Amino acid sequence: MLFGLQEPGICEFFFNFTGPPNGVNPSAASNINAETSAFSIFILFFRQVFQIILTETNRYFHQYMSSRTTASTSAQPPDITIQEMYKFFGLIIQMGHDLRHSLKDYWSREELYFYPLYSNVMARDRFFHILRFLHFENNDDPPNHDNPNYDRLWKIRKIFDTLNNKFCELYNPTEHLAVDEVIVLYKGKVVFRQYIPKKHK
Repeated sequence: MLFGLQEPGICEFFFNFTGPPNGVNPSAASNINAETSAFSIFILFFRQVFQIILTETNRYFHQYMSSRTTASTSAQPPDITIQEMYKFFGLIIQMGHDLRHSLKDYWSREELYFYPLYSNVMARDRFFHILRFLHFENNDDPPNHDNPNYDRLWKIRKIFDTLNNKFCELYNPTEHLAVDEVIVLYKGKVVFRQYIPKKHK
């Protein structure tokens, strides 16, 4: 049954809710229950994303090294592992709760800054190695920029599509939702940015 709600200049339509009562898709029910940890649920959504980032980051490092004619294969660091990728993003999340002047300060031995968690999880140079080559797509296979259907988000398209598919696969929105948005200040160059003069600096 179709319901209509009209206000001056506004017409909104509402349909009866037909989704599942608990939001969890039947295909995911065997993996999600009351005892499932938050991290296990997180990994269900993001395992493929981490694998994509791992593959493309290692690929980009090898592309970079192959472009250097004087590169020594014996001096190359080993490929990043999936465990290191988990640790890398875990440290980034932790850094959001522990703001410092520079990234190097997280590994500082000075009394004012010293916090052993970071060096115990990952060596500083290894963290910066992953950060330097962090990648989400293969640089050797870019789309044609002159194509009228050129995808401006191709650098992150694989991640974007993977997450969308996972959201559809594992979860359906329930009937009662609170929808909110977060707008982050950004001064970089992107064609679809939105200018909001009153946005707090």
